[in-house]
Amino acid sequence: MRFDTKWRFIAAAIFIFFTIMELGDWLGQTQNYSKLTSASSSTWLANLIVIILPSLFALGIALSSAITAYGFLLKRTWVTRSANAASVFFILYGLNQILSAVFKYNQIGILLTGFIFIILGSICHWLVGKAVFR
Repeated sequence: MRFDTKWRFIAAAIFIFFTIMELGDWLGQTQNYSKLTSASSSTWLANLIVIILPSLFALGIALSSAITAYGFLLKRTWVTRSANAASVFFILYGLNQILSAVFKYNQIGILLTGFIFIILGSICHWLVGKAVFR
């Protein structure tokens, strides 16, 4: 496996940015856990989907992006798997945002955020194709 030097550093910088971005998102999501303890049983499942799943997706994006940036900087062969994991987490997070917008919040901003996350997942997948030669 060969690496394109220019795209390798660009991809590493972008994945470092994704790591910082999603760690901030994850820390913001953890403050909402108190809503689950005070919720009634009928709204507990909806709050679980809206609060805990995005937090897990954000943590998955942050960890896989950090691992991918590390792999790009040190030219590791497993970088494609970690980048694909990051893209899958981005796409799942985007789908969760879209479903939350449609079924719970009815807000266009959350819907657009979901589409942005799906686009970011596609960018992750595209970057690996540009930076790694097979």
